[in-house]
Amino acid sequence: TEVIVRIVSPAFGVVNLFSPSAAAIMSGLALAKIEWATCLKIDIKIIVALSVVCAIILTVACVLI
Repeated sequence: TEVIVRIVSPAFGVVNLFSPSAAAIMSGLALAKIEWATCLKIDIKIIVALSVVCAIILTVACVLI
């Protein structure tokens, strides 16, 4: 179960970066008058990079356990 917790935690964080239901993201975008689609186009590279880094770190960590 430790492995599952270690995988789900970063995955949840990455999903919250682009989820339109994240209140902090949507309220910040509304205050800045930026459309969600525009923000997603800009942030997609960062989200993919974070996902790859998380996958690598978790793979190494699971192998070492």
